[in-house]
Amino acid sequence: YNRDMGLSIKGMYHGFIYSLMISNGFGANNFVGSSEDKQIIYSNRFGEYLYGGYISINFIEFFQIQSFVSTLCLGGHFNHNYHHDLLYNDTNTVLDIKRTSWSINLLFGFFKQVQFMMLYAKGIINDDIDDNNKRDLTYEGIIFSFLYDILPNAVQICFRYETYTEQNTIFGGKDERINYTMGINYFIHKNIKLQSNYLFKQLH
Repeated sequence: YNRDMGLSIKGMYHGFIYSLMISNGFGANNFVGSSEDKQIIYSNRFGEYLYGGYISINFIEFFQIQSFVSTLCLGGHFNHNYHHDLLYNDTNTVLDIKRTSWSINLLFGFFKQVQFMMLYAKGIINDDIDDNNKRDLTYEGIIFSFLYDILPNAVQICFRYETYTEQNTIFGGKDERINYTMGINYFIHKNIKLQSNYLFKQLH
């Protein structure tokens, strides 16, 4: 009972991908007993679990469209984790867990050589450990990436821009990070590649 047990279902059909899951939701090596009581087996209150899901669809493949646009894919995920009066693994600390995250991503591909990807994600941790009725942590991030096959299946250049912002109400303050990545990939084999990247970071 020290492991995060759960069930998942996933599938794929002509460019449509889905995944759904449910689990204890407190991670490995932590007790999952509720009602301030350490149980010896899986013992969440009814409905108090980690729920997660992911869905994406490649419109080009799903609708069998013949076009210079090789990929047009929209996807997203959602997680929600809630437990009331959860006993922590020191057997003395009782917590309320309320955490949510979600994301949406868009992928474009042209002529099977050029690819653009955009992603936005956000998460909220509202355990209220310090009992001030405020969110403990809010975080969000954005990613833009570009790939271009100079020589198909051989040489590829890439660029990636990403941001991460975190607002912490327990310790106070706001943290923002920005990364720029530029690189080149050389494919020795379809499953083997050499990478050379330059990463520039900004912290605020």
